[in-house]
Amino acid sequence: MRRRSERAKREILRRMHEELAKDDSIASTSSCEFYSTIEVRSWGSGRSGQLGLGDQKHCTTPHLMHQLYRVSHDLSKLRIWCSEHFTAAITEVGHVYLWGKLPVDTTQHLKAPERIQGVEAISLACSTGHVVILSTIGKVYSWGKGGSGRLGHGDLTNVHTPKLVEGIPSLKNIIQVACGEEHTMILDEDGTIFSFGGNRAGQLGIDSYCESNTPIMVTCSIKFRQIACGMNHSGAISVDNIVYTWGWGENGRLGLGHDNSMPSPTAIDGLKNVSGISFGGAHSLAHTESKKVYAWGWGVFGQLGNGHTSDSSWPKLIKGLNDVEQIACGFGHSAAITGSGCLYLWGFGEEGQLGTGYEGNHTTPQLVWANTERRSSGKPVDPPKILHVALGKVHSIAVAMLSMNSEMRERLTPESIRQAATTIQKHVRKYFAVLEVSVNVSSSCVIDELKLQRRRIQWCNAQRYQYEQECIIEKQYQQQLDEEEEEYVRKAEEEKCRILRAMAVAKREAKRLEIENAMATRIQTFIKHHYQRRMLLRAIKVSAEESIRIRSKQAAERKLYLSTLVREYQKQQLENQTNAIVEDVFNAALVAMDEEAMAKAIVEYEEMEKINLQRHIDKENQIKAQCMEQERVEKEARRQALVATNKEHMLRRGKEIAEAKAKAKLRLLKQNNEVIAIKKEPRKRKLKASQLRKVAEALNASREDREKLRQELVEQKRQIDEQNREKEIQAAKAQSEKHRRLFKKSLTSSPVIKSSLGTHIRAAHIAETYKVLPGEIKPHYVLDPNVQDELRAQSKHRIFRELQPRRSFVTESNQD
Repeated sequence: MRRRSERAKREILRRMHEELAKDDSIASTSSCEFYSTIEVRSWGSGRSGQLGLGDQKHCTTPHLMHQLYRVSHDLSKLRIWCSEHFTAAITEVGHVYLWGKLPVDTTQHLKAPERIQGVEAISLACSTGHVVILSTIGKVYSWGKGGSGRLGHGDLTNVHTPKLVEGIPSLKNIIQVACGEEHTMILDEDGTIFSFGGNRAGQLGIDSYCESNTPIMVTCSIKFRQIACGMNHSGAISVDNIVYTWGWGENGRLGLGHDNSMPSPTAIDGLKNVSGISFGGAHSLAHTESKKVYAWGWGVFGQLGNGHTSDSSWPKLIKGLNDVEQIACGFGHSAAITGSGCLYLWGFGEEGQLGTGYEGNHTTPQLVWANTERRSSGKPVDPPKILHVALGKVHSIAVAMLSMNSEMRERLTPESIRQAATTIQKHVRKYFAVLEVSVNVSSSCVIDELKLQRRRIQWCNAQRYQYEQECIIEKQYQQQLDEEEEEYVRKAEEEKCRILRAMAVAKREAKRLEIENAMATRIQTFIKHHYQRRMLLRAIKVSAEESIRIRSKQAAERKLYLSTLVREYQKQQLENQTNAIVEDVFNAALVAMDEEAMAKAIVEYEEMEKINLQRHIDKENQIKAQCMEQERVEKEARRQALVATNKEHMLRRGKEIAEAKAKAKLRLLKQNNEVIAIKKEPRKRKLKASQLRKVAEALNASREDREKLRQELVEQKRQIDEQNREKEIQAAKAQSEKHRRLFKKSLTSSPVIKSSLGTHIRAAHIAETYKVLPGEIKPHYVLDPNVQDELRAQSKHRIFRELQPRRSFVTESNQD
């Protein structure tokens, strides 16, 4: 019995050895990977919990994320995406986890990763306000803020849980999704792009600026294999490895050599053999098959990596980066991973998101997470090999593989491995011996119990078999219902696709008919003018031919008469000489008659033109003469009326003057009679003079009083103006202090209204027209009093224009 157990143990060990020898994965695994561990680290700003480090708010170097070890058993297959205030990840089994400030419920901050139930994914994309997931069965789900139709559900409502995006006009499986600030793009396996959401800058690529809340196909004959989205611009790589961009072109982010927006895909000249692209806030990166990296767009923070902070409208090579395998873009910083696993970051770093150990911007690539930390044993480890990196607006996360040092690997010799196998074999023998003794002791005691247990098991098996049969029947029925539903959905989608394609074909046919009608109209107009011109030329030609025919007939008659005279006059001359002379005369006569006909036709035409011109001039002179005669009659009538009126006025005025003279004479006579009747005239004159002096003195006194009162009123007005001015100064100071306090408070909480192109333009206009006191600076944001909504009127509009290079918010807050 013991020999049999030993033989069985040896057989088990032999089979284990054969299975290990057959395992291709162990044979293909290097010693560095076999004796290694995977770590996920994050750094930057964690005010919303997006770092996944619990309560830690800020760190400038990579810190280990312990929370991810409980959600994934293989961190090397973990994929991470970063947004502005949250982070998302997909595990090796397709589970989706989120942590940070959620895209819809902005008051809830998740300090640890939490799973999103109801969907298993292979890829996702996220932006500031929404998330899009690509499931394992090729379906697209989205949730978050629904403004501008970015979720693709046909409305603008917010969604708090993943919801299926229906109405995608494609029968192929979706292979990639991408998110911008207010728009979304998806790519199917046939190379066709579908987009939906905001389109104020043409970022949907549908050759218009109208937004769409349902998926719409990008009408382009080119097939693509990869897509990418920035805040307000988009791009894709064709199957020919050429980069196409469209959307907002400010700062040269499209790489087309200008700042104009493009509503449809446009190829970048000179950028070929591209293997991958990544778009940030307003800049773009691309790496080629030769492992080189090119950058273009907004460069105020040095995110282009070319050593300066200017923008670039053409792709420029980043010097110093070689053998690049992966690239990534954040809002204002960039990253690259080389083939040896080294991580380089550059650009905006005032929140510590570059991981260099201090807060500051870098215009050239900086090596990050390369120092060899020491374990508890005191011996160094090899530098980490970066497997994946993700960048947000103010934070970064990377996945790396850390292996033991070369000394520890050299100590794992075949002899040490053989000793370990011997120890394992001893433990296995001991385990089998203990198991055999326990079985022998308990076998006699449990025989009866086993019989009873066997009957119970038989009854339970019968019940289980019946239940399994019922479950199989129900499962088959449910499967049949699911197949019928899938068939119905498939037919509905096919019908919808057919309708959409028919609408597209009808639209193209209508456009073609419109073009054909326009061309037909143009051709008809051209033919009409050409026909008129030909008819005119034909009339001229007929007239000329008729004239030539008449002249020819006359010339023939004259020639006949001349030839008769010549034959009679020169009968003795030879017939040949006579014919020659007649022929010369005939030819000369023809030439003379042709020239005479043309000259006469020209003279007749000029005479006709002169006659018509003279008729026209005579008619105009006649009309002018009639008008002048009518005007003379009207003037004469007005003159006679004016003379009659003046005559009546003079008569009336003479009568009035005579009456006035008569009245004046009577008044003088009456005054003379009154003066003679008065006896004490000198005394009355004296009293009148004294009264005039009193009146003059009273007027002078009242004038002085009025001047004094006027001065008092002027002084009172000046004092009131000074008081009002002091009040305005105090109010302005209080308002400035209020704005300063609100700005400091806003650094710890995001504004209610999301920053967008409209809010940027509105805030820029308010800031330019906002008046402050002399010596005071303008605030970084102001309240918008023109908005009717009370909540929006109290919200803060950040001024953060990407066009103008300026200091960041953090620098200005530190100065305050």
